[in-house]
Amino acid sequence: MATAEFLLVLRIIIAISLFAFLTFMLISLRQDLKSRVHTRLSTPGAHLLTISGESLEPAYQLEEVNLLGRANDNTITFPETTVSAYHARISFRQGTWWFEDLGSRNGTIINDIPVAEPTIVTFGDEIHLGSVIVQFCAGPIPEVQEEDVDAENDDTFKDQGEISKLSARRAYDEFNLEQ
Repeated sequence: MATAEFLLVLRIIIAISLFAFLTFMLISLRQDLKSRVHTRLSTPGAHLLTISGESLEPAYQLEEVNLLGRANDNTITFPETTVSAYHARISFRQGTWWFEDLGSRNGTIINDIPVAEPTIVTFGDEIHLGSVIVQFCAGPIPEVQEEDVDAENDDTFKDQGEISKLSARRAYDEFNLEQ
């Protein structure tokens, strides 16, 4: 009879241990998921403002991980022959924005320095991807003001691309003055 009681006690101890282990694992998984959600929510807003390049958007909103290049499946597509299909990556990790050239044919230059390895970028940096020049900027893309729309009807501007770049630059400057 002592053996039966011993086995019963042993089974109860094993069941309690298993329950404690599963509880610990569920708590750990929940904390990990909470920290990942918090990390995603804490990614600071940033965008690329187009300085020069043909047939480009005035600005591009950045996500946590961004692939830049000529191929259509990139996060940000630059339809320029001087930009490689998969030219570069901009990502937010470890609380910092990182830029990485992905072995592009024409290379990448940040603030007149060629990029050879993953590099930390800061707001205001000028990035050259082939013939495309963009500026790394803080916050969301500023909205275009109504007065910028009137500039499009002005006969002084002949190139529609230049008008959109001017509008984006003016909106960006006004946004930064407000902060």
